[in-house]
Amino acid sequence: MRFIKTSILSVLLLFFMASFSNCSSTKETNNQAKKVTMQDLQENPSFTLGQSFYKHWVAGVKGGGSGIHLQIEVTSNDNNVVFDSVYFRNMKSALEPIKEGYVANFNTNANTREDIIMSTDKHAEYANQLPSTADFPFQLKDNECVISYVEDNSTKYFKIENLVKKSRDEYPSAPPKH
Repeated sequence: MRFIKTSILSVLLLFFMASFSNCSSTKETNNQAKKVTMQDLQENPSFTLGQSFYKHWVAGVKGGGSGIHLQIEVTSNDNNVVFDSVYFRNMKSALEPIKEGYVANFNTNANTREDIIMSTDKHAEYANQLPSTADFPFQLKDNECVISYVEDNSTKYFKIENLVKKSRDEYPSAPPKH
């Protein structure tokens, strides 16, 4: 009788473990299918870009934040291309339309306030941000970015080289006195 119970328990445990082993391989396959590489970049896009530049900004108040504004000028777009996002310096941001083209905003760690909650109560620490462990899909120089766009229901990528660096914007905490 003891042998039968042990056998049934072993078979159930083996079945239970086997049912979870397939989940991991499916997840890895899905991640591999979504991975973008430098070979996916378009060489001749159906749109024309003008001047593209980036500039750093910093708040005049301690802990007010800092970041990078990246602006991309689009001079012609006849094929109804929808611009989606941009990859720049190991960060990704949405492209927002403006009069001259598109702009993306990236927050940097300089001049930021540390809002880390340290507590003996584990539930109080849920609001802490986890560090990003996502792999960045492109190897880019500091003056390069890749834009993601949708054309003919297909997501495509285009690399912009030699971005112009403009002077930093500093936002004071109070208006200047005359």
